Amino acid sequence: MSFDGFSDRLKSVLNSGKYTQKEAAEKINISEYSFTKYLNGRIPQTEILYKIARLYNKSMEWLLTGKDPIVSKSIITDNLTDEESDELNLFIEFLRYKRNINSQDNNHVATVKEDAITYIPILGDIDKWIPIESIKTYDGYLPNSFIIRANGDSMIDANISNDDLVIFKVQPMVENGDIALINVNDKSTIRYFYQNGEECELRSANSSYPPVKYPVDEINIIGKFVQVLEHK
Repeated sequence: MSFDGFSDRLKSVLNSGKYTQKEAAEKINISEYSFTKYLNGRIPQTEILYKIARLYNKSMEWLLTGKDPIVSKSIITDNLTDEESDELNLFIEFLRYKRNINSQDNNHVATVKEDAITYIPILGDIDKWIPIESIKTYDGYLPNSFIIRANGDSMIDANISNDDLVIFKVQPMVENGDIALINVNDKSTIRYFYQNGEECELRSANSSYPPVKYPVDEINIIGKFVQVLEHK
């Protein structure tokens, strides 16, 4: 799934001058640091997305996809002002997304693309081996994808933080410089991948963790990084 342009649209409403970043963060009851993550492309949870949309009088769908939702006109709006009607439609949009999320069990996270909700399985913790055969795949906007919960700060400079939920696409090969989920030494790790002949190098996004080299036949690529979701 791609939310291309989300950060640009969020920056555009922030640059409208209605509120500073600090003021906007306070009004939607999040930290300024969390707001910065959203400006860098992190996708908020539904409740936060709703608050941002409401604060800037935008639809949730526009923030995510750049498209305005198709609004069903109802007789109830006949006695409302334009502002009240917009507020009602935004709340209906929020309830629609929330209803779809709540209809699933706690082992899934909902993500939104255009007019659909796609559910992707959350797998085990990153510090445990993840057998490839245990990965469930889904058809749809994110085929062959899954979510794992990151552990540690080794990829912090790539905006992957401890306890974040991270989406990967199942694939056994990646390009040099790609972020991948890799099995090595009976553990799974998230690293930048580089290969030179029969040797590969796994690099972190934190200067505290030096690169580590392995023979190619000692590693197993599980999937390619897609994006980070807001952690639970």
